[in-house]
Amino acid sequence: MSAEIPKSPGSFLCRHDEEGFLEALGLLIDSGRVSTSDALVHYAESAGEPNAAEYLRGLAEEGLPVKLIFDAFSVHARIVAFKRNTGLLEQCQGKKIGLVMPLPPHVMEGFLGLPDLLVISPDGQNLPPPLRRRQLEEVKGSRAARKVISEMQIIVFEAFRKSGQYYLDQSVADVIDLRVIPPTTLLIVHLRPHSSPEDQPLGASHSICIL
Repeated sequence: MSAEIPKSPGSFLCRHDEEGFLEALGLLIDSGRVSTSDALVHYAESAGEPNAAEYLRGLAEEGLPVKLIFDAFSVHARIVAFKRNTGLLEQCQGKKIGLVMPLPPHVMEGFLGLPDLLVISPDGQNLPPPLRRRQLEEVKGSRAARKVISEMQIIVFEAFRKSGQYYLDQSVADVIDLRVIPPTTLLIVHLRPHSSPEDQPLGASHSICIL
């Protein structure tokens, strides 16, 4: 008999990226709330992760135990994420890139070696402490940021996602104005786990990639 599936997977799936999904699955398995391969597949389906469900189903059909399925899926998911992120960085070569604060240092590190890079710090935002001694080209203040944002070919920023809609910190929303950003600009989003009462919705007129 399958273990009972949590009725609100969103309470565990605080992020929709690979790390958040893996963390959620690991917690459910360790707590005993998911104890069979069928329950594992069903949870992935309930969480709106069809690709994960398909991969897990293939492992389940081989008769593998739940923890071994989880281990195999963890490696697979991280490989897929690595390949996707590597492909995104290749797309960034030779293009004007704007990193809009706030962003975690580990996200920024992947872009810092690219030549035409601009760090954009809206009002109230600063570089993370580990990067403040780096020699980076930085635009400070929302007014200055709005003047350069339309020149960027790729824009990287943080957002919260719920039901397919993206929500931005108020300071970031002041800068990410889709009315002035060309439709050919690629938006790369790092998903943050929690919403904020002051979050502002982002329109969906541009291509968005999840980092």
